[in-house]
Amino acid sequence: MPKALKSDARNVILQVAPIISLDKLCDRVAAATGVGERFVRKLVKEKEQADETGTKISTPGKKRKMTKGKIEVDNFDLGVSRRKIHEFYACAKKFPH
Repeated sequence: MPKALKSDARNVILQVAPIISLDKLCDRVAAATGVGERFVRKLVKEKEQADETGTKISTPGKKRKMTKGKIEVDNFDLGVSRRKIHEFYACAKKFPH
């Protein structure tokens, strides 16, 4: 399976497409940019739909899962941590790092 093209590569393909004459447009754009003809057709269709709806064309792989910035610690975990620190200090007479 080929790698997903980033937005800058997609923009190059979309800029090359209007310059070339309409006969065998997808063939020539595919040859000029080094991607498949089917991908060029799909990208041009996606661009037309984006223009109609007023949105941007999407780049795959941009969705990222948001994580919480904090770790939730309940009273049990807090007590275990506290006992371990006290145990370490009582045995080794050092503070844990």
